[in-house]
Amino acid sequence: MRVFINTDVLISLAGNDPESSRFLNMIHTASDHSFWISAASIPQVHHSLSKRLVPGALEERITYVQDHFSMIPLRQSIVCAALEKKDIDFETAVQMASAEAFKLDCMVTHHVDWLKDTYIQTVTPDLFIKNMRFSALDTVNQVPFLDLKAQHHQIYNEIDEKLTDIITHTGFILGKHEDEFEHGFAKIQEAEYCIGVSSGTDALHIALTALGIGPGDAVMVPVNTFMATAEAVSLCGAVPVFVDCDDHFNIDINKIREILHKTESEIGHRPTPVRSAGPTGQAQTYIYPGKSSGGGLPKAAFNWASVSSCGLAEGKGVIASR
Repeated sequence: MRVFINTDVLISLAGNDPESSRFLNMIHTASDHSFWISAASIPQVHHSLSKRLVPGALEERITYVQDHFSMIPLRQSIVCAALEKKDIDFETAVQMASAEAFKLDCMVTHHVDWLKDTYIQTVTPDLFIKNMRFSALDTVNQVPFLDLKAQHHQIYNEIDEKLTDIITHTGFILGKHEDEFEHGFAKIQEAEYCIGVSSGTDALHIALTALGIGPGDAVMVPVNTFMATAEAVSLCGAVPVFVDCDDHFNIDINKIREILHKTESEIGHRPTPVRSAGPTGQAQTYIYPGKSSGGGLPKAAFNWASVSSCGLAEGKGVIASR
């Protein structure tokens, strides 16, 4: 569940008030919930706590809030939505508009009556704790096929800041942001360098080109894949050869061997593998030298997942697509 903490409750939590200790403990242990606040709450929390805390302790509590709650930015659209709300003060309207903009599941406040004009379920901290014990707030009635929202609270603010920085510096093509990504990704992959490209198709095409694959070559690709896998092969002038998948939905190595045995009988010798690698620990990449003769099947066979991050021709770098 994605829970919004209103400013009044946040002040109690940040101030470590005794009456908020149960709710605070629940936040620390509720691993299947994410807790959100509005960025507009921070100045109010700071002002309230500054009356009773010394400067060092004040900064410590503000840092605590930043570390434990995901923060919804005060965007123009939220301000406009707040201005349209009638019969409530603007600060409360901003809180409500923030929770609605991110389609959160529940709002926690000491003043439920102030937030009665929203479709989001609104409860007090005590009622929230009570209902959590009996799963009364669990509104999930089906498991989504793809739930990317589940990770929002862990990465949202970091991503939002990076995107804002890119827009501020108009760094849409090349520039420092791509340099930072390439160096960081190469370090993670323990490679000497990384090439950032715009798509998986480009990553495959560049990798194939670096391996010298072109007209007269055949490339084995898995059938359980996106069309770009075969498209990149065709862009090089080579011929894609589809191979069925194994129980793990990767290209079936045994079926590759069957094709190679057939090729050996056609061209008079068995192609020799010059590279074998794969991200799952199983060999998924096969590169075979030699041009085809009389319809043979030489030179290359690999899984697209391996090629899109392979070490290019020298095995020293990686290609990373968005």
